[in-house]
Amino acid sequence: MITEGLSARTYLSFDFYDAYDVYIHNDYQRYQPNWMGDSIVSLTAFGSIDRRDLTEKVTTEGFVSRLGFYGLLNYKKSLNKDHGINATLIGYVNSHKQASIIQIDKNSHIGLQVTYSFKKKLFVDFSSAYVHSIKLPEGNRSGISPTLGVAYILSEGNLLKGIDFINFLKLKASAGIIRSDIGIGNYYLYEESYTEGDWISWADNVYTSRTRDISQAANDEMTFEDRLDLNLGFESYLLNSLWLEFNYFQTSKDKQITKLESEYPSFYSVFNQYANFNKDNYNGFELGLKYLKQVNDFSLNAGLNMVYVTSKVAKRSEIHDYDYLYRTGNPVDSYFGLVDDGLYATADFSTDANGNLVLNGDLPVPAFGAVQPGDIKYIDQNDDGVIDANDQTYIGRWRQPLTLGLNLKLSYKSLSLFVLGIAQTGGDGLLYSWGDNVLYDNYYWVDGNDKYSEMVLGRWTPETASTATYPRLSSLSNTHNFQPSTYWLYNNSYFDIRRAQLTWELSDRICKKLKMKALSINIAGVNLIRIAENKKYQQLNIGGNPQYRYYTLGLRTSF
Repeated sequence: MITEGLSARTYLSFDFYDAYDVYIHNDYQRYQPNWMGDSIVSLTAFGSIDRRDLTEKVTTEGFVSRLGFYGLLNYKKSLNKDHGINATLIGYVNSHKQASIIQIDKNSHIGLQVTYSFKKKLFVDFSSAYVHSIKLPEGNRSGISPTLGVAYILSEGNLLKGIDFINFLKLKASAGIIRSDIGIGNYYLYEESYTEGDWISWADNVYTSRTRDISQAANDEMTFEDRLDLNLGFESYLLNSLWLEFNYFQTSKDKQITKLESEYPSFYSVFNQYANFNKDNYNGFELGLKYLKQVNDFSLNAGLNMVYVTSKVAKRSEIHDYDYLYRTGNPVDSYFGLVDDGLYATADFSTDANGNLVLNGDLPVPAFGAVQPGDIKYIDQNDDGVIDANDQTYIGRWRQPLTLGLNLKLSYKSLSLFVLGIAQTGGDGLLYSWGDNVLYDNYYWVDGNDKYSEMVLGRWTPETASTATYPRLSSLSNTHNFQPSTYWLYNNSYFDIRRAQLTWELSDRICKKLKMKALSINIAGVNLIRIAENKKYQQLNIGGNPQYRYYTLGLRTSF
């Protein structure tokens, strides 16, 4: 009576892996031709003589051994046909050892899930995991990640009785706290560490010693980063043809690891510890629609998926002189930079006694180098008369907050057409890299002896001052123009026909003659069309392979 519905499973797995390269290095003579007129009259030899090395050389990638254990206890029970219980306790251990690496990589997990159902219309799910991390100090290395979900099918009761157009309706909600060390990154951030410092001489000027300098302060209170999730939604089937699902979600990423810049004075330097502080909030919704309809030999299957996500920096360790410099309150995926005010015009300058151009006194002075007509003009956010880093503000976001997926399938007898479309909007792109992609920067940001791209065809000149789309060219370094700013920002929205496929299903009569059970012919295209204001920027790959458009012709059969 007690063990009815109780089951257990265990698995033990292991594998060993090694890989190595064997090669022979040969040397070859190299020659340079000496020409006389159109003929080669002699050869000049370079390097060593032709030599075949018969000695094999071996390099190994390192022997790897892995040992894993998986154990599961499951309990499933029905009571009086109205109540259902399903509980699962799972444990997993994995050990990964590699040659030349001293520390063995070990992972262990314990999870518990308990579900309860009442008359197959009320469902409750509790899930939890016991997590452990050696990235944290002793005493804070363990934690529990609990989640709870509840769903109720309204259409199974009497509440919707008489409402014929609602075939199915389920309400659902879930919430949870996930504790993770993924964002912590490096090990031992909680420990105090030291580096070698300067050499010092003793009074006898004979012996010297080296100091030890602290490089990282300890934090015995460091703990997991927390992710808090809340989801509310419903699923419904209407009019025997329309499936609808909607979910609203909130996510908070709290206790993120950072250096506390605003809590300590700058001279505190290396004594500043890593701590749990930063917090980011996300919220949004997702909507799914699917419509099915068939009339005689014609059928329609259309779907729409929509995801909208906004984010906000809830807490940062920062201190600034001006409110617009704060990241707190702005989107997590913010661009910060200068706001451009077009290009300097000739009227913005005057000529001094030596014939040199001088910026008019009523304009703020840039701190990134001297400017001339055709350079980018920036807005002085704090009105201090200087354009510098203190004038950077929020100028855009790199993620697209709204994503749409459209799919359409039209069928008539044995012919069907499928089309998949993807759209994203609300985000911004930059005409320079957000990192260390030198090739990308040198395509759009060119000066001196850089190789100029076609972008510069729209450069500023006195004749094109009213139509220029690019600053003036310079044979010298021009750091003023190449600052992160709205001038290099563009609308990154687009709509793609990601895939289209036409399929012809041959009739049973033809398949029977060909001694086949089924046969279909299809022609498909991938990455067919992009509709976008700035398609020329989005589809340009610099320093890598070009983007491709694919076409395929296929046959599918069964015997």
